[in-house]
Amino acid sequence: MVSELLGDYLNAQLGLQVEYVCGEKDGGSHAWVELKGVVIDITSDQFEGRPPVYIAARDSWYTSWEEESRHLAVHHPSAWTYREEREVLRAVLRGAGLPNSDL
Repeated sequence: MVSELLGDYLNAQLGLQVEYVCGEKDGGSHAWVELKGVVIDITSDQFEGRPPVYIAARDSWYTSWEEESRHLAVHHPSAWTYREEREVLRAVLRGAGLPNSDL
């Protein structure tokens, strides 16, 4: 969900076309966002040996995931956890010194 929120923020604030990508491997799933072939993954450290944040071209680790979905990153306000998710995103943006007035 964090990746979807990040992509939605980047699209809304910067007018980008960031895509949300969800992949499956070994019975598990992982999501990240991509922009023009560049992966932006702020949760990659949940996997052993991965950095906390990965921003670069797809490496062999990402290509090893079977892509289940890919679409424009948009977060729908009807989600039942929307309010809590937005609060988390606000905290992340504050910590990064980024504007968040429209959230």
